[in-house]
Amino acid sequence: MQTQPANKTHKLYYSEDGSIIDISYDVLEHNYIVITQDEFDACNNKRDNYIVVENKLTFSPPKQRTWGLTQQELSRNPYVKS
Repeated sequence: MQTQPANKTHKLYYSEDGSIIDISYDVLEHNYIVITQDEFDACNNKRDNYIVVENKLTFSPPKQRTWGLTQQELSRNPYVKS
């Protein structure tokens, strides 16, 4: 686990669409919010599941993908007679 240096804060840099660009102690040329150690720990490993909405870190897991196929549309389905 990473430890936070004394008197430094985690800066979460994000793009216009809210996706995370980087988390750093340094000052970069992007919009950023300051996050807590708990927020850092939560989003550091699953960065793609978080976005910034209205200057707040928000959990937004990817939407479940479904294919919408019926059994008859599966060409190699052994349970359907051809």
